[in-house]
Amino acid sequence: MRVQLTDVPAVQAKGLLVLVHKLPESPDLQVTAINFGPAPVDETVAIAGAPQNSSGADVLDPKSPALAISAAGGLRLSLKGYEGKKRCGSRDPLRPDHREAPPARRGPEASRRYSGFPR
Repeated sequence: MRVQLTDVPAVQAKGLLVLVHKLPESPDLQVTAINFGPAPVDETVAIAGAPQNSSGADVLDPKSPALAISAAGGLRLSLKGYEGKKRCGSRDPLRPDHREAPPARRGPEASRRYSGFPR
């Protein structure tokens, strides 16, 4: 089974791209955010299908604090110029901060990534 694109949320920043994927054989979601512009981005993006008040882990930096989906279903993203993040989260209340996502590659196009949120 492959990762399935479920949403491309609307954003305000011109250089920001956010992709929401359903993870294979899991109810969890993966959120990838990439700032293609030189200016920093700090905005809240609606994540369709993510439960309110859920959280997710940074795949490339598991020691970083988890980001949360707000009660309104929004995820606050803060990215530097030309930075990407990937978050992964779980619907399981015993695993609210899912950190078992596969390792992501580092590279100039995505220095940081977030991976998924529960669906």
